[in-house]
Amino acid sequence: MSKKLFIRSSLIALLLILPIISVFALADQTPAGATQSDSEVTVEQISDTEIDDQDNSEQTNESEGKSAWKSIKETFILLVLLVLIVGGPLFMIGHMIYVLIDTRKLKSPTLVAAFVSVRQKKGMSEHATGDENEQCAQLLDAAWETYSHIETDEDGKELRSPNKMREVLKARKLVKQAAKFMPTDEATVDRYNEHKTFLYDNLKRSFFSSWKLIILCLIIAVLAGFAGDTWFKGFITFGAFFWVPCIVYYLSGNVPQYMIDRKASRGGGGGWFVAALVGLGIGVLGSGQTVRTRYTDGTYEDDNSSHWIALVLGIFILVIVAMTIYVWSVINYLRNYVLYV
Repeated sequence: MSKKLFIRSSLIALLLILPIISVFALADQTPAGATQSDSEVTVEQISDTEIDDQDNSEQTNESEGKSAWKSIKETFILLVLLVLIVGGPLFMIGHMIYVLIDTRKLKSPTLVAAFVSVRQKKGMSEHATGDENEQCAQLLDAAWETYSHIETDEDGKELRSPNKMREVLKARKLVKQAAKFMPTDEATVDRYNEHKTFLYDNLKRSFFSSWKLIILCLIIAVLAGFAGDTWFKGFITFGAFFWVPCIVYYLSGNVPQYMIDRKASRGGGGGWFVAALVGLGIGVLGSGQTVRTRYTDGTYEDDNSSHWIALVLGIFILVIVAMTIYVWSVINYLRNYVLYV
């Protein structure tokens, strides 16, 4: 069993077992019901006090049963919230960092000496055979054919570029298979490095979302620091609801270059909708007007109440917009790291 599968299975098993353990724990704490007496008692012999005691016992058992079920539901809800609030962001951050590091591996070219060294460690001949170099070249050709055809120039040279993530994944898989032949022919190794560079140029990521939303959340986090006993304590506690999502939002907003090129060709921008929402809140802040009333005797009176209304409404809108960073972080993660759309 792989390590990833083991971890996932353990987490699922833990989520399934904990509610069951809670049920048995609550059942052990429930007092046992009344036992039947050895002697037979007729209805006429049961006193009014005994009937009241029996009714009270039934009500107590019913109340304890409801309390047990309520505890089970609360435990389950707590586990779900814990997984969503803590486990979800941690998983997304871990996955995104892994993708960024894995992409950077394509940046460094592989030298012939590196392939020679690997071949020697495996007890193989120092130089690859002609057949090994040829099979490596064929896999590189197949990788190039995977990309979408753009045009053919006057010299008959094809211009290709990835259009979908499945093309990139297939091409990268073929390039990895080509490396397993460990070619030592200079021309073949140069082609191999060209494919790695081409993949890196298309997979390297740049932030393509809204900087305005990040700046807004950081400003609110700084202001939230004044709500604590000390500014630092308030920033770490209350402000964390705004500056922690900035980390996830920034990582999730990094888009592969081929997707940026595709969006640019369609006329799309990065984070324009979120930027518009931030602009709306700022616009409301400055929408207050002073109303001046002039009287017949030449005096006048200014009413500045609309400034306060605009200030409160604008701050409210900006805080709501800042809280949407949670939603945009998940959307960006799914779009840029899972679905690639």
